[in-house]
Amino acid sequence: MNHYRTYMDRIHAPAGLRPRILEDAAAGKKPRRAAPRRALAGGLAAACFALAFFGAWQYWRTAGDALDPTAGVAATPAPAETGPALDERGHTLVVEDPFEGQNHSFYSVAGLTFPDCTGGYTVSGSIVPPEGYFSEYLTAEEIIAALGGTDEVPWSLLWAGFGLSGEAVYDGEGNVWRAVIYGDSGETSFTLILAPGDIPVSDMMYEDAVTEEYDGTGVSVTSWRTAGVGREAYGAEFMSGDTGVSFTCTGPDGDSLSWLTCVLVRYGTLAEPTFTTAPLTPDAIPEWRSETLTLEEARREELGGWLPLDGTIPGGFAFDSARVELGQGRDYLSAYWYKGYDYIDVTVYRQTEGGYFPEADLTDGEVTAQALEALGSYVDDDAGDTPGWRWLSLTVAFTDDVRVNYSLKGVTPEQAAELITGGGLIREYTAYTQPVEPTPTPWQVYPLE
Repeated sequence: MNHYRTYMDRIHAPAGLRPRILEDAAAGKKPRRAAPRRALAGGLAAACFALAFFGAWQYWRTAGDALDPTAGVAATPAPAETGPALDERGHTLVVEDPFEGQNHSFYSVAGLTFPDCTGGYTVSGSIVPPEGYFSEYLTAEEIIAALGGTDEVPWSLLWAGFGLSGEAVYDGEGNVWRAVIYGDSGETSFTLILAPGDIPVSDMMYEDAVTEEYDGTGVSVTSWRTAGVGREAYGAEFMSGDTGVSFTCTGPDGDSLSWLTCVLVRYGTLAEPTFTTAPLTPDAIPEWRSETLTLEEARREELGGWLPLDGTIPGGFAFDSARVELGQGRDYLSAYWYKGYDYIDVTVYRQTEGGYFPEADLTDGEVTAQALEALGSYVDDDAGDTPGWRWLSLTVAFTDDVRVNYSLKGVTPEQAAELITGGGLIREYTAYTQPVEPTPTPWQVYPLE
């Protein structure tokens, strides 16, 4: 995600965007748009499909004001002392039915009109996390606390049978950026995102989304269908007190999904806020750096010895910027050169636990002009662009824990091979780890009068 930000600063497409666009285009699925559907809000019909969705659960709609919505649902949490232990399905806890299938009262739940956004105009992008970001898995106790429960998952969410897991993402100072709780009951799954102070930033916006007022709170709602797989999705975004909430559930039964979403919105818009990130604190804050560097500074970094040598950069290319990123699951150094529409984009990755480490296309010893020619392509028919060679993504393994990704445009296979191998020069891994003090010249030591 930080790499995406770096690319955007350079005004050309980030790695991974092109295949994503091609996949979306290949799908080519634009189902006909159905009329907006409204969640059933009362009486026997709601009880019937609630019963179908939640199995042994049965409900009668009553005013329910005397019920405690934060009373718990029995769960099987993982021991907090050892971190979140996962069951065979990857769940930290499984929500159980405290009523054991017996009939009981429930609240009046107002309906929401969910517009069908299938095939409508959408805007997608990448979410840039805060500087120094890191994440930790949530324990069962932390999941319950974020949901506004005490010892158990609040029963009025109607999540009996769902397995839950989650993670919290923090900024470099240890403040919560967002908390994500995942639920799965087999056929149905959901994602609940909580953020302090505002609605969580989304990577997808729907033009046909609408905002309704729900008990004095504005709620943005959407629904859509995935053609060919028989699944639907319902979503809602709103503020629960000072906590932003984004909820999306997917499954085969739209009526059950709309009901589950309405129940969650009702719970989250109570007079006393329910969802919260306040109890979440990190166990530790990892060391991190996020800096823009000059080329000289970049070469003095520990990974700087893997950047192209000055003598191997083709003529006409000018240095633009360099950046170092260090933190949980990331340790990389990038540098960028440009010449008109052409560019040389190099990122040196060091392997980290749980971090991104690109697959290698070649090893250092396999890099030749002939090998590169087979991996690249020559383009001369791009309107408004210059003809030349393109390598959208090429990764070379230099050591077991160091790989370098090259994104090149306007560089010939011969130039690319020289740039990657150093023109036959031997690059020492620690060549630039220490600042080099310049040797004084006579006119610096003894200025001329």
